[in-house]
Amino acid sequence: MTIRCSLAARALACLALISVLALAGCGGSATLAANTNTSDRAASSVSVVLAPFRVTLPNGVVIALDAAGAVTVDGATFGTLHDDGRLSAADGTTIATLLADGQLSFRGELSTFRIQSDQLLGAENEETIVVAPPDRLESRSPSGEVTAQVPVVGLTETNHATLLFVVASIALDRIGADQDGGTDVADADEDTSEPLLRVPVEGAPQRGPTDALVTIVVFSDFQCPFCSRVVPTLEQVVDRYGHDVRIVFRHNPLPFHQNAMIAAEASMEALAQQGPAGFWRMHDILFENQQALDMTNLESYAQQLGLDLTRFRLAMQNHTHQAAIQADMALAARVGARGTPTFFLNGRAFVGAQPIEAFVERIDGARAAAQRRVASGTPRAGLYDRLLAEAATDAPAPEPRHPPAPEPDDSQRRYTIGDGGSAPSRGPRTAPVTIQIFSDFQCPFCSRAVPTVDRIVQAYGARVRVVFRNYPLPFHPWAQEAAELSLEIRHQRGDAAFWQFHDLVFENQRAVSDAATARDGLLALARQIRGVDVRRAARALDQHTHTAAVQADMDAVRTAGAQIGTPSFFINGRLLQGAQPFEAFQRVIDEELAAPTP
Repeated sequence: MTIRCSLAARALACLALISVLALAGCGGSATLAANTNTSDRAASSVSVVLAPFRVTLPNGVVIALDAAGAVTVDGATFGTLHDDGRLSAADGTTIATLLADGQLSFRGELSTFRIQSDQLLGAENEETIVVAPPDRLESRSPSGEVTAQVPVVGLTETNHATLLFVVASIALDRIGADQDGGTDVADADEDTSEPLLRVPVEGAPQRGPTDALVTIVVFSDFQCPFCSRVVPTLEQVVDRYGHDVRIVFRHNPLPFHQNAMIAAEASMEALAQQGPAGFWRMHDILFENQQALDMTNLESYAQQLGLDLTRFRLAMQNHTHQAAIQADMALAARVGARGTPTFFLNGRAFVGAQPIEAFVERIDGARAAAQRRVASGTPRAGLYDRLLAEAATDAPAPEPRHPPAPEPDDSQRRYTIGDGGSAPSRGPRTAPVTIQIFSDFQCPFCSRAVPTVDRIVQAYGARVRVVFRNYPLPFHPWAQEAAELSLEIRHQRGDAAFWQFHDLVFENQRAVSDAATARDGLLALARQIRGVDVRRAARALDQHTHTAAVQADMDAVRTAGAQIGTPSFFINGRLLQGAQPFEAFQRVIDEELAAPTP
């Protein structure tokens, strides 16, 4: 990864994540200081106590460390913390190392990293930046160090440093295309250095004429606060430039924003029912109500807009628009839009919640170039396509600042995991490709992956077998009970009943959480399956009849030496993690089908 941000941009990206650790009722505070430099002097590592912790941030993101050192972000594997102070990525590469002299080595670059607890050392001599709200830096020490005071809740003194080291490393790893916010100020040298990319606009919601001189394609996320912040700026752009500018909206819901995908689906259903005007009205409502994007509120907004609620509910239940949204996400990845908001002005990237002055500078330059083309005889109709006729379709890979150490190619690694012969499955046992899904019934990302798996089954038919394995995460309170109940239903009524219950739970995660007890909610779903003896199922839960089977699924992963979050997919033993788009699965499945039979 290339770290190209200025110190201010780096601090903003880092603090945007760190500052949200501020929770009510703090029991002490810690101060983190980071000042990245390129010094190569050696420093010895430390011994880290792997004291488990779990932090739920106010924006819903959960960062957790277990006793084995596994670090997860919203249940998805981020990496592993080792007792020698190294934090490695899922592929084994070292992200950061905590050093004995108070420094953090991030991908080979040394950064000052101090932990001060007011219960240990006192902070009266430490100049700090208190980020509340985390919109801008309040101060900076004369040495250039950027610091943030972070209240700590429910942590022991042994893992204050561990927590902040992990959070700082995650924040630094996301600098560049910030994955929960974007960059407030672009690098000055990016004005003329961004490559020209062909970003298609067909099929996407648009504002402004098709023959506009400047087309702005925005990749956005309805739950991203920075995307919300830039909405009034875009309104100023429209007011200022009128028919010379066209705004095109593309979806890029980030995986740790729990309601971003369903909000995107709601906006697309508004488009389907009321056209572009309906989409933009829903767009405005969603950004005005970012803290209320669950299904109940989305239905309320649909009713407010006069949508057909029966059609709306059916589209949401069937995830009618998810394939189109995933296509936008695949496009975002292809053109390098890794964070939100990311803009492409006539094919050149422009990242973050920029001020109007930055947009004006970029748009004026793009408009002047377009006017010269028109003056030379190019008609305005079809101008965008002509401007990008020779543009690249894929963003170039970023060049590292320092040559990276050679890394083993892990993309072809095959984990040896039992085929789950007694596990629920779909498809013939003779299928040339077996996909083992390790999933958690309470995980929102697992729910998001369900329609993708359905699409795989439809696309590949008898060539693919899908096997479900339970992997309930410890911080999801009813995931274990749901896993055990699913196996009891299968025991009573077979695979067909299991998959029916599977679909019901993922469609009704919120209802289960909102029930008087989660068990009541789960058993209510079980009653909808014909022939299930619910009393017998309740006894099986009381007696933990299927606990060992669930544990066996989890042990299979550990025995294979894999480190996963949920959902994780083993495709003929090849690991693919997260709620990825269909194309990611398609690539691996096609490779497996093309491989010679052993």
